Amino acid sequence: MGQLSAATLVCLLLLGCASASVFDSGPMTRAELPKPAHVWIHDFAFEPSPDGTPAELDGLLGHGARRKVELSDAERKLASELAEDIATRITSDLRALGLPAERVRRGQRPPPGEGPAVDVWGAFVQEGKHHKAAALGLGEGRLTTKVRVVERTHHGRVLVQDFSSQSRAKLGPARDGDAERSAKSREAAEDNAVAISARLAKISRELGWLADD
Repeated sequence: MGQLSAATLVCLLLLGCASASVFDSGPMTRAELPKPAHVWIHDFAFEPSPDGTPAELDGLLGHGARRKVELSDAERKLASELAEDIATRITSDLRALGLPAERVRRGQRPPPGEGPAVDVWGAFVQEGKHHKAAALGLGEGRLTTKVRVVERTHHGRVLVQDFSSQSRAKLGPARDGDAERSAKSREAAEDNAVAISARLAKISRELGWLADD
């Protein structure tokens, strides 16, 4: 799928054309913000990092950011590729809208820069069963991503918006080398990426970073 205009991205969400559903976790905390000089798109997390889960994700997922999820080598490879695909797609879409979006790879930190900046963090979430907390991971149901948008200020980071997206199709049971699951996962990741881009475009318009056309 090619790059989309701001209006098209927003319409995909508002008209329900995207194949993933988006849910806000709460109201947007800021009515307006200056257009950022940098929009940092961080790699989406899919398992607790050996170096420690970023505090931003810990706040977004609660105890789920620490819960142990066993991944096979094939699952880890697939999840890593999906995380790369989603972050790359979002970065490309936001750049097409005229926003200064840049990737931040896993383990890296954004370089210091002049002017306001915004961070976009995300994670794949495996919903918990039997009242267990959600955990990082792909799971066997719908591909669910949680996203946090944070403003970076001289006084620290300020939450702008938390939201989640969920694919309509289920991924199915995890089996090593399962081509069908891999294809379904990539399709679900693409659907989530479009929905996330649409929600970020809507946030950007509401904050006055984009024209209404």
